[in-house]
Amino acid sequence: MKKAFFTMAMLFSLLGMMAQNGSFTKPADFFGFEPGSDRNLFSYEQLIEYFQKLDAESDRIYLEEIGSSPEGRPMYIAFISSAENITRLEELKKINRELALNPNLGKNELQTMIRDGKAFVLATLSMHASEVAPAQAAPLIAWDFATTNDPKKEEWLNNVVYMLVPHNPDGMNMIVENYLKYKGTKYEGASLPAVYHKYVGHDNNRDFVILSQEDTKAIARIYNQTWFPQVMVEKHQMGSTGTRYFVPPNHDPIAENVPAGIFHWGGVFGQHMATDMTAEGLAGVSQHYIFDDYWPGSTETCIWKNVIGFLTEAASVQTASPIYIEPTELRVGGKGLSEYKKSINMLLPWEGGWWRLGDIVQYELSSTTSI
Repeated sequence: MKKAFFTMAMLFSLLGMMAQNGSFTKPADFFGFEPGSDRNLFSYEQLIEYFQKLDAESDRIYLEEIGSSPEGRPMYIAFISSAENITRLEELKKINRELALNPNLGKNELQTMIRDGKAFVLATLSMHASEVAPAQAAPLIAWDFATTNDPKKEEWLNNVVYMLVPHNPDGMNMIVENYLKYKGTKYEGASLPAVYHKYVGHDNNRDFVILSQEDTKAIARIYNQTWFPQVMVEKHQMGSTGTRYFVPPNHDPIAENVPAGIFHWGGVFGQHMATDMTAEGLAGVSQHYIFDDYWPGSTETCIWKNVIGFLTEAASVQTASPIYIEPTELRVGGKGLSEYKKSINMLLPWEGGWWRLGDIVQYELSSTTSI
């Protein structure tokens, strides 16, 4: 009798999980293709429409407008966490503010806030619009966390509020429109014959020093004035023929007026990503290579605000078109890696071959769950 009861309970539990997953719109069903598939891209408006749909379907996602782009497109931040944390966002926001700005908290009050608060992790996606993969991976990340029944992931959602911001709406549309216009022609994957930000082009990350642009201000407000996340990661892409992915720690030199703990914790996150991604067989993950922490630009100005800030960089394709890289084309140079071979800063070299947008998306999904 007990065995029959247990079997029925398990059956109803499985049916409940199936019903829950079935009630959410899958990215492939919404966009008409799997995000990350060859030669397919969605626009900024389509991405936001999908977030809005998940917001309506799931109690684990909340979408909030934060400002506007230079061309007037509304900008949003997507909060992803447990249903309980989503209902507590305003309370958690106040806790973050107190922890960030109030130096007079008593020991007991401090411990209470640490106990009752949650870790907030902010990710900015595709700041440089030609680096399309982080934004294209976003629906898969959101859907995974909205539907998961994995106890480990549910524990993460209970303890963390993950915040996603598509960084450059105008540039995203420029790149997508240009790519789709020439898809299937000899110009497929060619560079945009213009800059992908109305006023500052590729230098939109440098604008975090002076905050002259509305989109830059909107994102800076998140970690300076409103939400005060404890961790912030910038998602980028780099050249095609070097390592496949970069995670912290960065190389010297560093900004010596930043507390040591900020760099230490960046290294902790980076080592965790490198360990997890390499264990999953994702080759070519590098650390302590090329990128330093000296210049006070990009969203990493957050490290002067006591926010753990770092970037990831993925090897690029031709926008969304796959490329083939011969083993003899693989090369590195400069700080941290003098030869393309197994080393302490790249323990599992990638051996060459086809490299696709879907590969980058896979690396993005892995690094996100590791964070």
